[in-house]
Amino acid sequence: MGDFVISISYGNYLIQNGGTDKVIREHQVMFNSQGIDYLFLFPVIRNIKVGKKIRIFRYWGINKNNNFIGLYKIESAFSYIEKNFNQGNKCRALFVHHTWRVQQRDLITILKSFDVPIYYYLHDFYSICDGKNLIDHDGIYCGYGLNGINCKTSCRYYNQSQLNKKNFITLIEIFGERLTFVAPSDNTREIYVSTFDKYATRFVSIPHQKLQGEYFKNNFVYPIKVAFIGKQVALKGWDDYKGLIDRFGNDPDYEFYYLGTGTDAPTNIKVVEVSVRKQGLDAMMNTLRELEIDIVLLLSKWPETYSYTYFEAYAAGCYIITYNCSGNMSDMVKKNGNGTVVSNFYNLKKFFEDKKNIMNILSVSKNLSFPNELCPNEEIVSIVSENPTSNNKEKLKIRSKHRSYFADIMYRIINRRKLHER
Repeated sequence: MGDFVISISYGNYLIQNGGTDKVIREHQVMFNSQGIDYLFLFPVIRNIKVGKKIRIFRYWGINKNNNFIGLYKIESAFSYIEKNFNQGNKCRALFVHHTWRVQQRDLITILKSFDVPIYYYLHDFYSICDGKNLIDHDGIYCGYGLNGINCKTSCRYYNQSQLNKKNFITLIEIFGERLTFVAPSDNTREIYVSTFDKYATRFVSIPHQKLQGEYFKNNFVYPIKVAFIGKQVALKGWDDYKGLIDRFGNDPDYEFYYLGTGTDAPTNIKVVEVSVRKQGLDAMMNTLRELEIDIVLLLSKWPETYSYTYFEAYAAGCYIITYNCSGNMSDMVKKNGNGTVVSNFYNLKKFFEDKKNIMNILSVSKNLSFPNELCPNEEIVSIVSENPTSNNKEKLKIRSKHRSYFADIMYRIINRRKLHER
């Protein structure tokens, strides 16, 4: 093992498929391609009944590159790293991808142990809102970040959100200039800056992807193909999409699709399974192109910090309809001129009632070019590669050098299929 980086998040990206996990996976591949090893740490929490009481057991899981190493007792989580330090290896950077389920004291211990730059990624709004997406207890976007709107004291997330903010500021006060906050979009950066304006210079924007090449869409062919892509949940707009189908599902001018892995299949809709795990990272973009989808609905009801689905639909040459509260999606639609931003479901229906306007929009798409490829953005790797290397700043406080073998074996049994499928 040579130079390496250490990365921390709430769960094991090797067996999970969320947006944060995808970013971490891409980072691992990019750093490995530069000869830099990727050590990843994540908390594993087990509630086990002992007699009549429930005991909480906390462990740290460690991955090295693309391999799960094992689970360690909370006191000895870094024995694996310490062993490598004894061989004279050096760390280039620390990454914090998410602090949900990560105890603050453990995080501080890790970050204090290495005198290197720290990059704290802002994948959602957890450090502002304990609900992670600025959604209040009624499941509605609270408007935070717009026109100076602040948290509502009556919200059930309020008290924990204040603690999250306090922990966030504590990290800034402890680690000072070592700490940089990386937002995947200007929209996210602006919301965080509005909350932590005193530290505005610490926040930077680095998109997850680069757009390369040119793609030209085929000429529009009747009928109008409309697709909903992604998770079938209300906050992603799935209920609104079903409402749209109720209104236009029998209209011969429209052909409705669902692309993804969800199981809800309303009548008057064509369901096409799209799985990154089975079909590769470009599965959605390729499927949109193959089906020649004309319009994609991205109806998130909170500010998306990035949105891979937006860029997949953009690269497929689709016209995108989104809500004005959808964060980076609505920003990108306005910037790239490849869609319409509506304010509510009523205006969404009005858009589909005007078929003449839609036909005009689609007929000119043949004159437009779109990105041909979506590639991981290597900017962060370039920045880290220029960092000076460092040995550990202080001796890691390790009480035991033994793995938690029972917890380790149970973890492997429970996740054997996912670990095997990689």
